[in-house]
Amino acid sequence: MINFVLKRLKPSTTTTTKFSLLSPPPNSFITSRLTNNNNFYLNNNNNNKYNNNNFHFNQLKSYSTISNSTTNNNNNNLKTTTTTKTNKMSDCEKIKNDIKLKFPLKLEEFDERVQHLKKTHDAGLQKIIDIPRASRTFENTFGALIDLERQYYIEESSLTFPAHVNQAKEIRDVSNNAESELNKYSIDTNMREDLYNVFAEYIQDNPAYKSELSAVQQRVIKKIMEVYERNGLQLPKDQRDVLKEIKKEINELSIQFNKNIAEDKSKVTFTREQLAGVPDDVLELFEKTDSGSYTVSCKSPEYVPLMKFCNVTDTRKKMDFTYGSRCIDTNVKILSQACKLRHESAKILGKNEWSEVVTQYNMALNSKNVTDFLTRMTNLLKPYGLEELKKLA
Repeated sequence: MINFVLKRLKPSTTTTTKFSLLSPPPNSFITSRLTNNNNFYLNNNNNNKYNNNNFHFNQLKSYSTISNSTTNNNNNNLKTTTTTKTNKMSDCEKIKNDIKLKFPLKLEEFDERVQHLKKTHDAGLQKIIDIPRASRTFENTFGALIDLERQYYIEESSLTFPAHVNQAKEIRDVSNNAESELNKYSIDTNMREDLYNVFAEYIQDNPAYKSELSAVQQRVIKKIMEVYERNGLQLPKDQRDVLKEIKKEINELSIQFNKNIAEDKSKVTFTREQLAGVPDDVLELFEKTDSGSYTVSCKSPEYVPLMKFCNVTDTRKKMDFTYGSRCIDTNVKILSQACKLRHESAKILGKNEWSEVVTQYNMALNSKNVTDFLTRMTNLLKPYGLEELKKLA
């Protein structure tokens, strides 16, 4: 899907946090963007769950409407300002209500809701496609897709979030299966030529759209067309088919990688002295052995406070090494295979390497600019880093 519309609702850690399916997710789940390395996001199938251009179009569209209202009512500034504040509040309340997740209560409910989601989403897409070319507007094409995608991702998150937090393995497994199926569906949808043609024809029929639409609407068009381009809609069908299969294979590798991390059982045992600095209430989280030592897992509720509070360097070093070595026997192979597939997809898209595919849509524009920046910063900071190392030695 075109997920620069709504932030992917993803847990910030792959831990079996102790709250049930019926419990509301923590605030950080809604408000923060995932930036840790616990999850392996190699998909880049432009669902796009991991796009840095995430924003809620409805919210921005509302603010754009408010701005236009203010411009057109210069003689009623006070009244307009009051209305604007009210509208902003109602918009925020609407968004808050819209993003509430409804988790499945039964195992069989996962598949039922996955099939229903795909069916209703297909119906919504078909409505966009069926609009006569002469009757197409921004609102009933790009705008309609934005609204459809927003609804889709709220339901998708309700079905896939339990895979990362539920204590019951059977729930995590069916949730992972739901994510796999929906990701494949997203790949197929993002590579639909009939849908791409609708948007391409709108741009062709409205050459002056940049002067007629707001900045937000122009950005919507730009980002949606970038997604299609990145998915190879400009390529011949035989190349698109190969690219589609590569994306699906990367998707399966990504899910397996994350599942391995989530199911990891790595633990390290420390004495009380080795855990100096760790508060007693944190120690209560750790499993205690018969000898009085503590066993610490790599799950975030145990790993994070240990790394934060423990003042024994060797303990932190040992724990950090174990954390970074999780699933090394299985996930290194997965990572290697995924990188090869990414390289293949880059070649199909006419690029020398995957970094060129990614950076062309970012501020950096190309991988050379990134390399030059990192080299420049390294040269500037290296002398200071060496001085710090001398002090630590």
